[in-house]
Amino acid sequence: MFVSAVAIVAAARRGGYNGAVRLVCFGDIHMAFRAIERIGPVLREADQAILTGDLTHFGDPPDAFRVVDAVRQFCPSVLAVTGNLDMPWVIDAFRERGISLHGEGRRLGDLGVFGCGGSNVTPMDTPTELEEDELRATLERGHAAVADGPRRLMICHTPPYATRLDRLLNGRPVGSPAVRSFIEERCPDVAVVGHIHEGRGVERIGATLVLNAGALRDGGYVVIDDGPAGLAAELRNFRSAAAA
Repeated sequence: MFVSAVAIVAAARRGGYNGAVRLVCFGDIHMAFRAIERIGPVLREADQAILTGDLTHFGDPPDAFRVVDAVRQFCPSVLAVTGNLDMPWVIDAFRERGISLHGEGRRLGDLGVFGCGGSNVTPMDTPTELEEDELRATLERGHAAVADGPRRLMICHTPPYATRLDRLLNGRPVGSPAVRSFIEERCPDVAVVGHIHEGRGVERIGATLVLNAGALRDGGYVVIDDGPAGLAAELRNFRSAAAA
C-alpha cells in the first residue's frame, strides 16, 4: 500500500516570486464522479485544478465537460489535456472554452504550465494517439509559450519511456521516447503524467521530478505548491490516507 503522501521539493528557484499558488493535478478519471467528490475538500484549497487526461471512456465533449463541471463545483479554475480515451475533438472543445493545455502554455505567476494530451501509439488503436514526432512538436509549442518562466510545470498524459512510471504489470515499458527526450533536453522543474495506471510513483529524469498519480478512482492525485521556498510536489492517495 502507498503511503498517504510523498512530498519532494522539486525546485528552489525563487526568482521573481509573485505569491503562493497551489495546484491539484489528477487524471485517468474515466467519469469517476464519486472519486472527484472524495477529493473535493482538497480541491477547495486549490487555486487551480489540472486534469491530466482520460476524463472519459471514449467520450465526446459533453461527457468531458460533465467531468470538468464536477471539478468546478469545488475549484472553479480548471485547465486540462485530453487522454487517448477521450475523442480527438474534445481537444478543440477545450481550446474553444479556454481551458486546453494541449500545445499551449499558461503563466500562473512565476510558474509556467504547458502540456500535451493523447498518448503515443498503442496496440489498442484508441481514439487519440499521436506519433512520436507529434508528441514532441506539441510539447515544444506549449513550452515555447512559457519558456521564460522562472519555474516550469509540464502536464503530459503520456509518461516518459523506460521509467517506473510507464511499466505494465508485466514490467514492459510502454511510454514515449519523445516525451523522455523532451524532458532530458528542456528540463522542466516538474512533470505530471498519467496513462499507465499501474505506473503510479515518482522518478527523476535529470533535474526534472516526474510524478504519475495513477487513476483517480484508485485514489491518486498530485498537489503542487509554488511559493517562497520554490516548487514542491506531493504525491497523495486518498484511499491510503483513509486507511491510515
